[in-house]
Amino acid sequence: MARDAQSLLAPGFQRSEIFGFLAGFGTTFAAAPELWRMLRRRSSAGFRPRMAAITGLFQLMWIYYGLLTYSRPVILWNTLAVFINFLNVVAWAYFARRGRSFEGRR
Repeated sequence: MARDAQSLLAPGFQRSEIFGFLAGFGTTFAAAPELWRMLRRRSSAGFRPRMAAITGLFQLMWIYYGLLTYSRPVILWNTLAVFINFLNVVAWAYFARRGRSFEGRR
């Protein structure tokens, strides 16, 4: 089994936490391009709120897991991911209410 050690760059963190912060960065901001696309196009076309709800539920579960295991990277990144997911849903609701959903359903 691999042994974790303190990071040389940030002595207050274990190496696994540094790696967790880096990995979490990528997965957290995976939803940001969708938000940017909706804002740029001023349309909610293509956005799936059901998928956002499912993703949000599991992000909340990851936050709880992070609290149980005292994992700072899991808590931090998933909290931020929930916020980005929330912004996606707000943008979707805003554009859908304004009739700017070009999916063929109105």
